[in-house]
Parts: sequence; structure tokens; C-alpha cells
Amino acid sequence: MAASDRKDSAVFQPPAWMLAAAEQAKKAAGESPQELAKQVQNSKAEIEANGEGHQKKMRALQGKLSELGADKDWNVFKTAQVEEIGVVAQGKTAVLEVKPMAITTQATSKAGKRKVLAQKPEERRTKKEQVRKKQKEEAEKKAEGLKKQTKDLPVSTVRAQSTTTGALQPGTTTATVLHEQSTKMPDTMATDNNKLVPVPSSNSLVPATDGKEQYPVRSTLPDWYTSIPLEHAKMKAISKKRPQELATLDGLKACMAQCQTANPTQLANQYDNLRDYIHRAEIQLPVTCYLLRKSNMLSPTAGLPLIFAASANFPDDIKSDAFQLYTRWYKGDFDQNILRGIETSKSNTHTGDRIAPAYREKFPASAKYFGQGDLVLGQWWPTQLCALRDGAHGNPQGGIYGEKNQGAYSIILSGGHSTTDSDNGDVIEYSGTEGKNFCPTDVTNFMLLSSKVKNPIRVLRSSHLPKKNPYRPDKGLRYDGLYTVTGVVVTDQMTAMHRFTLERCEGQAEIRYEGKGKRPTLWEVAAYEKLKAESAW
Repeated sequence: MAASDRKDSAVFQPPAWMLAAAEQAKKAAGESPQELAKQVQNSKAEIEANGEGHQKKMRALQGKLSELGADKDWNVFKTAQVEEIGVVAQGKTAVLEVKPMAITTQATSKAGKRKVLAQKPEERRTKKEQVRKKQKEEAEKKAEGLKKQTKDLPVSTVRAQSTTTGALQPGTTTATVLHEQSTKMPDTMATDNNKLVPVPSSNSLVPATDGKEQYPVRSTLPDWYTSIPLEHAKMKAISKKRPQELATLDGLKACMAQCQTANPTQLANQYDNLRDYIHRAEIQLPVTCYLLRKSNMLSPTAGLPLIFAASANFPDDIKSDAFQLYTRWYKGDFDQNILRGIETSKSNTHTGDRIAPAYREKFPASAKYFGQGDLVLGQWWPTQLCALRDGAHGNPQGGIYGEKNQGAYSIILSGGHSTTDSDNGDVIEYSGTEGKNFCPTDVTNFMLLSSKVKNPIRVLRSSHLPKKNPYRPDKGLRYDGLYTVTGVVVTDQMTAMHRFTLERCEGQAEIRYEGKGKRPTLWEVAAYEKLKAESAW
């Protein structure tokens, strides 16, 4: 054999560094089928359990997408060109075709630049004027369309611009808030069972898509909920012992499922059973964060949101009461005492009740709000201080609550002017307070301002109303919806007394003063009478 042949047939000996690198790469990437299957199985189990690790990964992914979104717009619809290809007939919708726009990244050619420079100044000015005129016409059309959209919307859809419980900013109109909420592109966030729900960028509530989602689901699960791993010792203990409270929560969920599958002859009884479950849970059921986590009661796909979601077909009163319970549990308030957060303060001169500072710090609530917010129709409180605690009415004693430059946020009907006032449910005659020297009081001025700006006013009815009033609650106070001031009459010039006519806003459910949806419920009345007998107040 020739020397050249022996040289070609020699085996190549890789250097030590190359062998070490190959071995390291094998360890990093080379996995047996059994190991790969085990990893897939563990990942699947983690997703199904929706544990803390999975929640952290999804939050990290959401944060990364948000960082990328700061430099790049991920909304593909903004790079689309809409061409109208149909003629709008009377009462019909135009047919639109969406075509992607060609995005040019190359620089303009020299010939094109010369052509642009060669244009006469008059031609360039004419084109600018045409563009500005077109933009102005489009803006006017959008504004006109927005007015038509917001004209027939229920006032209960108005939410604060600043916070969930705050009022509209001065100079901000209802139409502005609705427009800003409807034009923002939602992100997504993972919840139980890896389901995705919209996440608005302005607040923690999912905006209504068609004006029908009166009780929106929170976009994310609370931290106290997601921070509890299923492997926690207390979670395992609950699974082993299965306390009566867990059985009650499971019974509530089972009743929800039965209502969705029951035939028409059984549906009324199933609804009554569900009402009983919800009302007892609000007043009598002691729960903990571990019980709610174990039963998935806050999950949009398995818990209370299934009752009040926009697509659900449950009666309005059941939706309202389920949302009230969901809201309290979501905040982490598990105390079912109707006087929770209220403490008696004593001094050398008097004894009175107040909201406990620790409770207020943990569960802040403001009544400076135009609209329904987190309240529900029929929501009930044993005392006016409890209504203040939950941000329903901001005055601990007075009947009118408002601000100088905002108007009235809420009023309480209590029969203080029974000779001049009247209550017909949807139409109310309500008097302000007596002033001096022809000058109205501050609270009367709040109502006068509301009569001009037509903002929605929360109306609460008190059990102090005359007993002949059919809308009077049996005990305490009840929230009965939003009203607007439609008329004002001066009844006394010297004291500047005014009587206001308020009409109930359209698009709201009926006042819950009778029938199966009546509030206060039997459970609430029983709790009220028990505390009254114990001289709780």
C-alpha cells in the first residue's frame, strides 16, 4: 500500500477539548425517552393544578410580552387597510374587506426623492389641506358615532377613570371614559385550567363587550389565592378530613351545575336552592383562604363567576348576590358578620361606633364614585355606617353625599320630609336641607349641580321610611340603583329649600322589594334581629 493511502486511511483523533465539549453537549441535550415523558407529564400536572410555579411562569411571560410591547406594537389590526367594497343600504351593515398593508422598510430611491422635490409648493400645500380636511371629517364622524353609542347605554356602565372606587376626574365626561375603555387593546392572563381571559390595561375589571356584562369578572386571580400551593400542609389536611364548610361549597357548585341542566319543570326549585346556598354563604358560612382555594370558588371556569358571567342565564337577583359574595371573597374579606369592621369607641363624653382603622387600612373603600361600581342591586346594610364601610354612601349620618365641583354621588331616602317628598319607585320627589338667608346648603348645591350635569346618583332606601311605602326595606338600608335629577322646584325662598325630581335610569333590573329576590333576605333579617337583641348597637 502506498504511503498516501496509509495516510488517508488513518483515523482522525479529536483533541481533548473537543471531546469534552461533545460530552458536555450530550449531557445538556441528550435525554432518554423516559426522562422526556416524565418532564411532559410533570408540566401537564403543573398546568392542571394551576399551582404557584405555573402562575409565576405565566406572570413572567406576561411581563416579557409587556416589555416587548413597549418597543413594538403587536396589534396587527393597526397595520391593516380597510377598504369599503359595499354600499350601505337602509338598515343594513356595510361589507368591509381587510387587506394587510405593505410595510416598506427600504429607503426611498433617488429618483423618487427627486420627484418629490420637484413638486411645486402650491401642490404640496393643496395636498396638506386635503389631508387635514379628511382627518377633520373622520374625527367628526367618530365623535357623532360615539354619541350615538353612549346615548342608549345604561348609566350603570359608567366607571371611574382614576380608580375602581374613585370618582370621574374633573373635566372628564362619561363618553370619554367609555371611549377610552372601548378602544384599548386587552392583553391576556392565565387563570385556572390555563384558560385565558381578557385583561384591560386601565383597571382590574374586564370591560363589557356589548354593554351586557353588568358584573365583570376580575382579570386575574388574587395574590392570596394563587400563592397557596396545592401541596400546602393545610390543603392536604382539608383533602383528608373534608370539613363541613368544604362540603357546603361543593354543594353550591353542584347546585350551579344542576341549574344549567335542569328541565323547565324543575328549574324554579333549583333556582330557589341556589339562592339559599348563596344567602347562607353570605351570612353564616365561615370560610378560609384554603377552603376557597381548594374548592376553586373564584375560578372563572369552575366557581362563582359562572353564575354572573354575561353569557349566563341565571335570574338577575342570583347574579347580583353571587357577585357580591365573589367581590368580598376576592378582596380577602372572609368575615361573614354583618357588622364586620365596626367597633365601638368610648370616651369621657360619649360612646359611638366607628370603622376600625385596621379594617379600613386592609379594605379601603371610597364613596366618591359616579355609577354602580362594585355595588349590586339590592345590596343591604344593617346601619348607615356599614354602607360607609363598603363605599356605598360617604356620609355617616346625612342623607346627601357629594362634592362641590362634582355634584351628588349618593342619597338616602329616609322619610325626613314625608309631607313634601314622595316615592313611586322609578320616580322620586326628594327635598334638600334648609339653608339660611336665601342661601342653599352645601348638600343642596351638590344636588343642584347634578341637576345640570345629569350625573347618575346612587339611591339607598332606609327602613325609616313610612311603613306604607311598599319600597321600604324591612331592616337597615338597601341600594336600589341609579337615578338622575330631571326637575327642581324651590319650595321656600327664605330657607332656599329645593325639591328634586329623580327618575330611575333605564337598563337596570327591578327594585328588589318583593318576591324571591327580596332584600334583606331571611338570613339577613335573622342576623340583624340577633345582634339587635344582643345590644350590638
